[in-house]
Amino acid sequence: MTEIKLFGASTLAGFYLKKNYKKYLKKSSIVSFSRTNSKDIFFDLKSSKYPKELMIRDETLIISLAPLWKIVP
Repeated sequence: MTEIKLFGASTLAGFYLKKNYKKYLKKSSIVSFSRTNSKDIFFDLKSSKYPKELMIRDETLIISLAPLWKIVP
């Protein structure tokens, strides 16, 4: 089973992906991160604190829809 780590979950594309990913990726689970949506795991890319749910395994797919200007200095 693949686990999806979704960054930028509160974007329009993030909302769509969370709502519809099971149609295309039936054997997957999703863990979503956002700094603004309280339904997701809080994660601020500018912070040095990382949530425990960020642990990545071999079968993890990382999707970033976060604004690029938030990560690049």
